[in-house]
Amino acid sequence: MGNELAVPLWGVIPIKRLEASKSRLAPILTQEEREQLTLHLAGHVLEVLQHVVDVERLLVVAPEESLARLRIEGKGSALVDTAGTLNGAVTLALRECYRHGAAALVVHSDLPLLTCADVLCIVDLWRRGRRVVICPSCHGGTNAMLVDRVEGFRPAFGHDSLRKHVERAQAVGAWPSVLVTGALSFDLDTPEQWASLSDQLRGMLLAGAAVAPRC
Repeated sequence: MGNELAVPLWGVIPIKRLEASKSRLAPILTQEEREQLTLHLAGHVLEVLQHVVDVERLLVVAPEESLARLRIEGKGSALVDTAGTLNGAVTLALRECYRHGAAALVVHSDLPLLTCADVLCIVDLWRRGRRVVICPSCHGGTNAMLVDRVEGFRPAFGHDSLRKHVERAQAVGAWPSVLVTGALSFDLDTPEQWASLSDQLRGMLLAGAAVAPRC
């Protein structure tokens, strides 16, 4: 049975404190460059989700000082992270989505290759009745996850989160789908991942030039 079309879908983009972001890139980027990179990556993910018509609203959940440096427009709105941890922040956002009867699509803010087509693949599985869709990183983590009002399901982002999310979804009776695409599995965390990007894309990300969402 497919998902009811009346159910709204909200996007959720959690962002850490800027001064603590991308620490693994410290050997090759300065503190200022890492903060700017975090802002520009988040801007790209926001832009992609702005273009996906199925996503009715966007929640950017972050500490207040990080929100002050983000440009949130269109469907976007800010939710102050009062929890202080990634899973705490996502839990706050899930509660806000559920309070409005919406399904939540959580997308990490550091996916430089993300396109609208990737997001639409997630939405398609949801429209076909999957209440939990998990998109793993290449290291066994989770880079995106759709959760459709699954009571009792708790996020477990961090080490080995793909396995944990699958098990937690099954434990509350929501059999999950796992979706793998190249763009969704590639999060920008390490010097090796940075080096794998083209010179042009690295330059655009550091300069804050717009990266086309390819919608």
